[in-house]
Amino acid sequence: MSQVKVVAMQDGSIVKQSSNPEFGFIRVSQETVSIVNGWIRKNSRSALFNGNFKDLQSMGLRAGSVFPGKLVIDEALEAFNPGPYQDRDLKYAFEGGPLCVFEDMPIYRRTRYTENVNEMDTLIQHTNTEEIRAAVEKRKQAVTSLSENLTNVEVAETVETPAVVSEVAEVEAPF
Repeated sequence: MSQVKVVAMQDGSIVKQSSNPEFGFIRVSQETVSIVNGWIRKNSRSALFNGNFKDLQSMGLRAGSVFPGKLVIDEALEAFNPGPYQDRDLKYAFEGGPLCVFEDMPIYRRTRYTENVNEMDTLIQHTNTEEIRAAVEKRKQAVTSLSENLTNVEVAETVETPAVVSEVAEVEAPF
């Protein structure tokens, strides 16, 4: 099993200050391997560790610093944080895709850290498979269409360019 490692933010910082200046957070990640129905899949998980901003800064963390333990995925049919922020834990099939549901109830998902390396993920199988498959197919078609349009633009530019060059050549030839 791989280790839980500190990851730098996009701007290169390790500790980020939250909107409340007293608090901050760091991002950690872990590479995992799962075997489902005979298929091996490598995955990357990430989570945020929250804490007092000054405490986090004083720890001297760098990208690659290691924490003992693992990242665990929890899924539930009730919000982990009821209230105004409960929607942030909703599970979607993919970014911009349909919400994953179990018998019309939304699935909530979070990734959390534990020092217990024997703790297992708690997963809920979604029941809106057909809706998700249709969304995936629609997305594939949109990508294919975009790719074809880009190819057509490239071909059109390629075809027009020699004509312009030959016109310039004809004008310059008499001189």
